[in-house]
Amino acid sequence: AGEIENSGFEAEFLWRPTNTTELQVIYSHNDADYKSFEQGTCWDSYTFHTDIDDPGLPSGLSAIDPEVCSKTGSPVGYNPEDRLFVAAQQDVALTDDTLMFVRVEYSSASEQFTDGDLDPFTLQDDFEIVNARIGFLLDAWDASLTFWGRNVTDERYSNGSFDAPIQVGRMNLYPAEPATFGATFIKNFD
Repeated sequence: AGEIENSGFEAEFLWRPTNTTELQVIYSHNDADYKSFEQGTCWDSYTFHTDIDDPGLPSGLSAIDPEVCSKTGSPVGYNPEDRLFVAAQQDVALTDDTLMFVRVEYSSASEQFTDGDLDPFTLQDDFEIVNARIGFLLDAWDASLTFWGRNVTDERYSNGSFDAPIQVGRMNLYPAEPATFGATFIKNFD
């Protein structure tokens, strides 16, 4: 397959300044490149649409249906160099048997290729996501009710992509979940 060179670090921070307040920060930096990878998959869609050959194409070969291209020195796909997660939660006692909580989460990822062939069309820009929840723990009913929103800013990005089989020049991708809102009610019957 090849050899990957990888370096980086991760830092986590959790602070509870009071019994009802929590702040969390997680950051990771991961720099990963192919130290050697001579048998990588060549670009398909980008070459088909632009007539620009994969730079790893062995000299003297045609870009028409190439089998392997060198990815030596290229970044590893599906690997954003930087990721950040920040969350804040506040709990509030509304009554003796009802607790309310509010939680907001922010996460970001730097640009990354979303396909193993590192086709320029699969370069995903950096993106940011915000999730939010407000919930109620109802001890008297042994239940909880939570209103939530995921990707509330409706950030559009993809979770991955791939060249369509037997369809040269076509590419498919897996879009991430758009802004989604809902409510969850949980009742325990003991």
